[in-house]
Amino acid sequence: MVNGARVALGGVTVVFGGRNADKFLALADTWEWDGTTWRAGPAGPPARRSCAMTFDVARNAIVMYGGSPGRQGTTNLSIGDTWVYE
Repeated sequence: MVNGARVALGGVTVVFGGRNADKFLALADTWEWDGTTWRAGPAGPPARRSCAMTFDVARNAIVMYGGSPGRQGTTNLSIGDTWVYE
């Protein structure tokens, strides 16, 4: 995963999106790392790279915003949506 976003939630690091290394395609994968084991997370938003995530203390949740769809270098489009991961 390159160009994705990651943040910690309750001792688990959550990783979403990015691009694969060989084709530069945007990804829609969610992964959780507990310090020992990687496991696939729940289905999330559409594929994107260069998104931003942070932990919202008031909601006790991860908030992700934006990103770019598609292949790196082929589009300057921006995604303007917000997703909450609880």
